Amino acid sequence: MRIEGLVAVIQLLETPFVKLINFASLVTTNAARHRFVAGKNNLLLEFGLFWAYVLEFPIFLYHQLIICNCVAGKLFGILLCGTHSHAFVSSFTRLSSLAGVFGETNQSELAAFVSYALAFLDNFLALVNTYDVMRGGIPNFCAFALALNDKGVYKAKGIRLDFGNLAYLSCEAMNFFHITEKEFHSTRFGKINVNASNNLNEETLDALNKHGHEVDSFGIGTNLVTCFAQPALGCVFKLVEINNQPRIKLSEDISKV
Repeated sequence: MRIEGLVAVIQLLETPFVKLINFASLVTTNAARHRFVAGKNNLLLEFGLFWAYVLEFPIFLYHQLIICNCVAGKLFGILLCGTHSHAFVSSFTRLSSLAGVFGETNQSELAAFVSYALAFLDNFLALVNTYDVMRGGIPNFCAFALALNDKGVYKAKGIRLDFGNLAYLSCEAMNFFHITEKEFHSTRFGKINVNASNNLNEETLDALNKHGHEVDSFGIGTNLVTCFAQPALGCVFKLVEINNQPRIKLSEDISKV
């Protein structure tokens, strides 16, 4: 970037310019690296707000990276995508009206899914491993997703897995969906999205791709916004011309020159 103007003013702008460009360039590069490893077919979601260094991060950075956050979505018209928390699920304690119907599943978890889906009927994406993925989360999700399908207006979007063996669990979940699709004659279940998170980085994405999985989208958090691989970028701001005369800062480091 080339900046022109009064030298005193330009000198005062050095700090804000470097601050705004340096970190955003670093995180953008980091995001591009994760995209390269994940491949073109998987959706990537930004999950890093909890671990960002400054409170203004979602507004300052999201405007430049076009990634998801409620505030940035409202201010800049960015498409929002996400799901609820474990705390949301565990805040529900019972669903007495369904007692005895769902066998071994956690009924309070089902209550949480119903409550969340009522607020996001066209974007119901459930976090399924607050208690037990295969004996609770997945059956509860399928139960309410089938109910949505029966209404014929809304369709469940998918599930999120955020710990455990993501490759194994995603395959088991998809197998469960296919069985449900066949048993209940619901073609939608073969297209349920599986989202995965849990401290993902380039290495884990590469390992998942080599091992094989059924994940459609990945939530990248800590390793995106803190840039573990390279926490700082050496952006510089140097005077190169004044009064039509070229200027240069000499250095024993040839790469800098």
